[in-house]
Parts: sequence; C-alpha cells; structure tokens
Amino acid sequence: MPAPGRTTSSGRPILTQLAGLRAAASFWILLRHFLGAPRAPGAWLIERACVPTGSFILLSGFVTHYAYMGKRYETQTQVLRYYARRFGAILFSYYASTMLMLLFSILACRAHSCIGGTAAIGPAHAAVKTALTFLMLQSFEPLMPSYPNGPAWTISTMGLLWLLYPKLQAWLRRPLQARPFALAAGAAIACQLPMVLAFFAGCVAPGLGKPYFVSEAASLVGYHFPPLRLADFVLGMALAQALADGRAAPERRAWAWLADGAAFAVWAVCACVPWDARSEPFPTSGYEPLFIGGMQPLIGLFIFASSCPGGELSAWGAIFRHPVLQGLGEYSFQVYLWHWPIGLIFKGVEIAVAGNTGQGMAGSFFISYILTTYVASAAVSGYAEEPFRKWLRARIDAWAARQDALAAAASKGDECVAGEGSAGGAGAARVQEGGVELAGGAPPGDGALALEEGTGAGAAALLDPAAARSDSQAVGDVRTVQL
Repeated sequence: MPAPGRTTSSGRPILTQLAGLRAAASFWILLRHFLGAPRAPGAWLIERACVPTGSFILLSGFVTHYAYMGKRYETQTQVLRYYARRFGAILFSYYASTMLMLLFSILACRAHSCIGGTAAIGPAHAAVKTALTFLMLQSFEPLMPSYPNGPAWTISTMGLLWLLYPKLQAWLRRPLQARPFALAAGAAIACQLPMVLAFFAGCVAPGLGKPYFVSEAASLVGYHFPPLRLADFVLGMALAQALADGRAAPERRAWAWLADGAAFAVWAVCACVPWDARSEPFPTSGYEPLFIGGMQPLIGLFIFASSCPGGELSAWGAIFRHPVLQGLGEYSFQVYLWHWPIGLIFKGVEIAVAGNTGQGMAGSFFISYILTTYVASAAVSGYAEEPFRKWLRARIDAWAARQDALAAAASKGDECVAGEGSAGGAGAARVQEGGVELAGGAPPGDGALALEEGTGAGAAALLDPAAARSDSQAVGDVRTVQL
C-alpha cells in the first residue's frame, strides 16, 4: 500500500510529493527557456530541460492510472465521459495561451519582427501549423511542432496517450495486475530504445549517420513524436498499479533511501555529465538526446519509492512536500503553458529597454518575469480555468445522466416486452372478455413513457447527476494529483 496519510474520496492516499515535483519540473523548464545561464558544470542541469518535460509524460501515466485504474470503459458513454473530463481539464489554458501567442506572432510580423519561426517557415506553413495546433496534432509533425505556442506540443503528445488510455487499460489489464514490475521494467527499457538505436545506428550502417551520434532530426522525432513516448506513459501506469496493489508492503525505511538515491542520481547525472560540445542547446545532438528518456527509470523509481510505506521519510520527498512547493505545484500546468508567451513579452521589453538580444533575461527583468508568470498562472487558474472546468463538468454530468436514463429506459422497455410475451395469453383473454385492463396488466405512465417524459421517482433518480455518475471519485483523484 502507499504511504499512509490523507486520502482521496476513493480511499487512496494523496501523494502530496507529486505536487512539489511538478512545481520543480515546471520551474526547471522555465529556467531553461528564459535564464541566460552559462554552459558550465552545474549549469548543464538547466540546459537539459528535456528531462523534466519527459517527467510530465511519465507523471501523466502515473496519476491517470492511479485515479482511474478501478474503472471499466465498456460503454460509449463511459469512454466519452472520461475523454470530456480528461481533456476538459486542459482546454482553457491550452487554447487561451495559444490564441495569445498567435496574436503576438501576427502583431510582431506586422511590425517586421517575426517570432516563433514565422519568418522562417512562411505564412502558408504557419497557417497549417496553427490548424494542427488547434487540433492538438502538431506533434505528429515532430521536426517543428512549436509554432505558435512552444510548450503546447507536450499536450499534443499526451493527447494521444489520453485517447488511448481506455484501450491501454483493457489491453494491459492482465500484465498490470499479474506482473506490474515486469511491465514497468519493459517500459523503462523501451523509453531508451529510440535514442539508443539512433546513437548506434551509424556504427551498424554508416549511411544511417555518424557513429555514436544522434542527429538533430532523430532527436526531434524521439522527443516529440507521440507513439515514441508511449513507453513513458505505460511506465507510469505500471508503477501506479504496483503501488495501489500493495506490492511495496510492508513499511520499510529502505524505500526512503531508494527514493533519495534515485533523486540524487538524476541531479548528479544532469548537472555533472559534461555537455556534448557537438550539440546546440536545441535541438540537441550527439549524446545529449540520450537524456530524453534516459532519466525516466530513475524518476519513476523516485515517484514509486517516495510513495511507498516508509518512503515519506525521504529527504527529497520532504522537500517536495514543503507547503511552498505544494502551493506552486497547484499551478504547474498553467505555469508550463503561460510562461512562454509571458516570457516572450518580457524579452521583447528587455530588448527595447536594455538592448539585451542574448539568450534569456538578466537581473530585474528575469525576477519580474518569474513573479508575473506565477501570479498570472494563479489568476488564470482561480478566475478562469476553475470556473470553466466546473461549468464543463456540470454539463458533462447532465449529459451523462441523460444517457444513463435513456439506457435504463431502453433496458426497462425490453423487460416489459419480455413480460408481455410471457403473460400475453392471459392479458389477451381479459381484453377479449370485455375487460378494460391493458395487455400484460401494466398501467399507463410507468416504465419507458415515464422516463421519456421525465416523470416518476425512477426518472428523477436516473436524471440526478449525483445518482447517475460512476466516476466522480476518480475525477476527484485526478484533480488532487492532476498533471
């Protein structure tokens, strides 16, 4: 069983360290994009922001399965309800930040200062990429999925995985329940395969590239292309299943040591392994792309071990459970999407005021940018996204209740027909004898007719969202540990 403590509505412990982990990951990405850090020992950590970006995909698989593993998606209504709720949680920030970036790009180009690669790709290609972004398909063009809103490609990549989750849950049910650790080990190996194969491809066939070198194109495909990130998502699912099944019991202090060792290893490798001099900051090449999936097993090990009984004693877990990181983690998704347009606005102001055209920001501009990003993210979450989410959930609940009512009506109607068939002889005899009883003896106004008209106690119960919902607890869990 997971570490004891506060529990969700479904009875599973709330894994509070995950909020702090999300806060740290989003801040790491923010530093990489807008802090002009020197490429030196220690600062190599900041450059390798592909590590926290990949951790979001792993975390998504973990928290999605942790919340929904007990559900079965056997009807169209159940599947559509899951889709609406899972995607509804990200729609506002995704489209609002994309619209802001699109407007910013258009205005910048009109001022002859195009941003986001618009001048390089041309207006026609930019229009196509904008359309793909609005359909959440930009990652299927992995060589340049960052226009108009750079971070939105991650939502595109995870979107396929969210779509596949009901099927993945069914397809992997047996290995998830019987051998989750074996599945996790296989997924951890699969996370490495795309870049490892690209790294050694030139050794096998020189026509495939340089030996011991991953090209920029291969790096971009391995980083963005959704099917190649499936293993990261499945790794999270398998670890969540093992945790919920109690595979880590009984309580042991060794889980805390294991969690701290895994977290320290991620920091040490990312900060101390020298940057490959053959590689640009982005897209990376040489051996740098090995970091895309290389840290996922260690990050997964930290998530699992810090969640086990005794793992809450880990030092890194205590850091991530700090109230400040807990609070910042609540807005990590908004920070991730909004930091890009806000950062470009601040960078434009810095260029105009201070003439700093170098990478990142410096001094007071960067501090002001950080504060603005977090305040804006909290405001968007509290005053726009949460009301929108509640509104959408209310509509989904009402729609699902209507679908359940219609299904129940159809089922009851079938039962009535079957009953009429068995009692038809007696009913017909009564009518023939001049009686006024209906065939089968059923009084009017009940069953399907009452449900269609919305009358009767049965219809009221079925149309009540509180009575009709089957996954409200899981939704609460996702809100608690949401990515």
